[in-house]
Amino acid sequence: MENKNTVLAASAAVTGAAVTKDGDLMVTIQDDTGTQTPIFAGKIDVSEVVEEELQNYAPISAAIRPTVTGNPAVCEDSVAWGLQGLKIYGKSTQDGEPSPENPVSIVSVGEGGSFETFYHTQNLFSIKSALGGLETDNFSIEGSEDTNFTVRAKKQTIGNSIFIRVPINIPVGKTVTISGKTTASLNFRLQNRNLDGTAASPSKPLQNTETREQGYSLFATCNPFGVGDVVVQEGQTVTFSEIMVNYGDSALPWEPYKSQTITISTPNGLPGIPVESGGNFTDADGQQWICDVIDYGTGKKLQRIYKLVVDHNTTIYTASQNDLLSFAINCPQRAQKDTSFSSTQGVCKIKSMCDYYEQYMIGLVGSDKNNAFGFYNTDYQTTTLFINDRRFSSVEDYKAWLKTNPVTFLYSLETPIETDISAEELAAYRALQTYDGTTVISTAEPVAGIEARYILDGTAAWNDIQAIKQAVASLQNQPEPYQSKDE
Repeated sequence: MENKNTVLAASAAVTGAAVTKDGDLMVTIQDDTGTQTPIFAGKIDVSEVVEEELQNYAPISAAIRPTVTGNPAVCEDSVAWGLQGLKIYGKSTQDGEPSPENPVSIVSVGEGGSFETFYHTQNLFSIKSALGGLETDNFSIEGSEDTNFTVRAKKQTIGNSIFIRVPINIPVGKTVTISGKTTASLNFRLQNRNLDGTAASPSKPLQNTETREQGYSLFATCNPFGVGDVVVQEGQTVTFSEIMVNYGDSALPWEPYKSQTITISTPNGLPGIPVESGGNFTDADGQQWICDVIDYGTGKKLQRIYKLVVDHNTTIYTASQNDLLSFAINCPQRAQKDTSFSSTQGVCKIKSMCDYYEQYMIGLVGSDKNNAFGFYNTDYQTTTLFINDRRFSSVEDYKAWLKTNPVTFLYSLETPIETDISAEELAAYRALQTYDGTTVISTAEPVAGIEARYILDGTAAWNDIQAIKQAVASLQNQPEPYQSKDE
């Protein structure tokens, strides 16, 4: 057993302990004032620990391990300890109803092959992390900590020539608030700007509370020496302290910025389809999703959505009824039928999306419904996709159009496909730790949601329990209300 003396040599009393499956040992010590502090105490080789010694350590299963969901997912009263589970749920969005004349792209999380996840305290502002892209010939930023930093003019210039912008990594649609102190007349404000940080969004002015807009990144920005032609002297300085950016529409007390980042590999994206029922995830607004899931607890990625691209190389057949032509394609994977919908015609409702056509459920083949698609699950455990696009009278004509207009379909799979997360990515996940206090988990792209399991600070939980017990006891000790004899 390693580091046993670390525990025995402690001058304070040991009041608790936890051991992970990997043998990491964390103990809680209590000093003479009653203050309890969790500390990392090394590793235990369980194979060398006899039963009597094992009784001295509380197994990790005895710890309180709550699960939180959302994007961001907020782990309150967390301790500095490894995550106990993490799931990332995919999402696809489409802004409008598609047609061949006006296609609407489907945007899925991770289409670029990867995206980042962030693990940080409640403060999202870090001047240190942005320094490389900030300093210019006009000014420098001094100070080794995010707590306090000074902006110094390198030469005589004007106020407008010294402009600072610090990126705030949050998903589209999320709201944050900025606060802090400064010796300058102008403090940091929030602003949506182009993804590269240049021109600002024309829709909103500088604000202390701001929501990230689609197509823009959010920045904390400042003209520290003022705006316009105000003269700034060489060596002139302004100081900023305790700048805080936190989720929500009200400022929280300042705390230091701390952050960890891992990159999630998504070679096929991480799609998710909004559905009315039968989803595997429900977001904070009550919207259900059938979506791909990355589960670091099991080390697996579960693919529940299949992406089918129909182009000029796709094998296409024809089906005709009532002298009306439909195109037919055999799907590579069998689709999941929506059991809440039934049809005597055999056409089944499949949870799906398309960038060129609308979905039609009943009797597509032989109907006069145009610019539509539908699925049919055969008795041979296959799925056929039918497309009505009456602009074309032959497969050859249709393929000629598809050569420059490939059509994308997303549909839910009857049998999900399970693959392993890479060893490198799992190692990065296992190296993550929550922070003492509050840990915020977010993503660079707007996933359907995050589900995280973590170790709760036992002291905070105990204090909450005691407070509830005292409140209950106080109510129980209240005297009975006075009643007159006439009542």
